[in-house]
Amino acid sequence: MSAGDLVLIAVAGFVAGGINALAGGGSLVLFPVLLATGLSPLVANVTNTVASWPGTAGGVLGHRPLLRGRMRPLLPLALAGATGSALGCLLLLVLPGSAFDVVVPVLVLAASVLLALGPRITAWVDRRAADAAGDDGVPGGRGAVPALGVAGIYGGYFGGAMGVVLLAALSVTRRDDLRHLNADKSALSLVDCSVGVLAFGLFGPVEWAAVLVAAPTGLVGGYLGARLARVIDERLLRLAVVAIGVAVAAWLALR
Repeated sequence: MSAGDLVLIAVAGFVAGGINALAGGGSLVLFPVLLATGLSPLVANVTNTVASWPGTAGGVLGHRPLLRGRMRPLLPLALAGATGSALGCLLLLVLPGSAFDVVVPVLVLAASVLLALGPRITAWVDRRAADAAGDDGVPGGRGAVPALGVAGIYGGYFGGAMGVVLLAALSVTRRDDLRHLNADKSALSLVDCSVGVLAFGLFGPVEWAAVLVAAPTGLVGGYLGARLARVIDERLLRLAVVAIGVAVAAWLALR
């Protein structure tokens, strides 16, 4: 990997971190850049997962006040997500790389659609939260454990728009206010991502040079993106990321 490739990846990591803080979907920016440097879709996917861990951890730190007293009730959901993530990682590692090459255009397109629907999902969660004003907000309603397990499989196999997937899974199985759902989503994302880092770090074809430059710049980008959230139009940013995702899906399907 050339010095120019590493610089490009560092910039992409910074941009992806900022986009994750502002609108979500930053992985759909870093993934095609990793592909552009010559990595295969499989290597780019596992490298993207490992490189995203610091930014995910930073999101949990930012949500610490909202997570106080909620970690024990979240444990069954975390275990379900971790189990699903381990299964998704296993599928990615044991199935032929050609199988991932076939399905990755569909996964990128699906992640782009989920990202586009993110505001609608958030609005729906808000409406459910308003209807549940009298609930106690304890995580883990009916169906939450299997839903988080399925979401974990998706995240372990391909993590694009994972935050949107988790938010949707949480919101259809239990009622709570959006701020706490987002905090729970961050904690569960960290669990799923940590499983991926462990599995791919030990057994996956990670491009560690890319991780070493994308991880720290992604952390910085996430911090600055959170500070710029009030002055940047999230809708335009989300639209741009969705357009990138659709273009990447089309390119992967036609290559």
